[in-house]
Amino acid sequence: MPEPWLTAETLPNGHTEVRLQGTWTLQTLADRKRLADVKREISRFGSSHPKATWNLESATLDHFGALVLRRTWTRARPTTVIRTPAQTSLFERWEHTPPCPLQKTGDTLAFWLKPARWVSETVAQTLVTIGQLTLLLALFLRQLLTSLIRPQHLPWAEISREIHEIGVKGLGIVALVGSLIGIVIGYLAGLQLQGFALRGFLVFIIGLAVLRELGPMLAAILVAGRSGSAITAELGVMKIRGEIDALRAMGVDPTYRLLFPRLVALVIVMPLLVAWSDCFGLASGLGAAALTLHTSFPALVRTLPRIVPIVNLWFGVVKGLCFGLIIGLVAAHLGWEVRADAGSLGQETTRSVVLAITLVIALDALAAILFQHIGF
Repeated sequence: MPEPWLTAETLPNGHTEVRLQGTWTLQTLADRKRLADVKREISRFGSSHPKATWNLESATLDHFGALVLRRTWTRARPTTVIRTPAQTSLFERWEHTPPCPLQKTGDTLAFWLKPARWVSETVAQTLVTIGQLTLLLALFLRQLLTSLIRPQHLPWAEISREIHEIGVKGLGIVALVGSLIGIVIGYLAGLQLQGFALRGFLVFIIGLAVLRELGPMLAAILVAGRSGSAITAELGVMKIRGEIDALRAMGVDPTYRLLFPRLVALVIVMPLLVAWSDCFGLASGLGAAALTLHTSFPALVRTLPRIVPIVNLWFGVVKGLCFGLIIGLVAAHLGWEVRADAGSLGQETTRSVVLAITLVIALDALAAILFQHIGF
């Protein structure tokens, strides 16, 4: 492919003609060094021959080549340009294209304020979300108190259905993950203490880790990923289809019929799932430790209640109840925020899982700091 180059010829009538040769396309001008050299040559010919006629008929141009010539000619535009009809069309297109100025943001104050603006916007959005979740929690507590006063109005069918969906159908995956994590902890802890007569210390490590942290955390993460996303998607689809507006039109409170049963089910189910996860985590962890230490599994089980205080079990169960409430509030709130498009549904469902897990981990860290002296 011929390289782009320029020549200057003096015609018999004494006028100078600058002739473009070769290929002036994006493919030949893609290299920055070559593009800079071409621009320098165009500027040099334009300065040395300000009244010359530019002949483009022998050159092959595309939109990029025409743009390079047009931008380089801005300082000293030639008075006469000879070009083909196709080349004229290229230049006319650029003439009717609005300019897109390039801003050198690196030297402006706005560029350096971008991180601060991003942090401030993130903090503001987080505070708004926390405020909305607080209002939703207050609404749920008010509806719960009203329902306890008049239990005959409770949506028992919806609550039982959600308990089955969230709790019964989640027993298998919670038991599987709890068992696998227990095996990992029991095996690693037993491997490290294999040469020491520290059977009580090993039981204490496994019991404390499973009852206090891993049981509630695993159950919460699995429920957030499995049921929290499902709640957000269900409410989002209902909102897109107009079912929520239809409930309002019929005089039915959609928050009480849709949000309340799911939150109640999560508050009931999460402590039970935590206890379920604890059972399998402890059994698999102590079993792996017994195999690693070549000791008796019943002996480790009998040692457990004497070494690990029972308050750790209740502490984990209460944390599971709080985690379930957080997951339900986040899922319901983001499901309520879905807009009438499929992209918003996917975004809010993803945000539901991420935000719920983040808040669960943050609450777990806060509880670990505040109650560090309980259960030891």
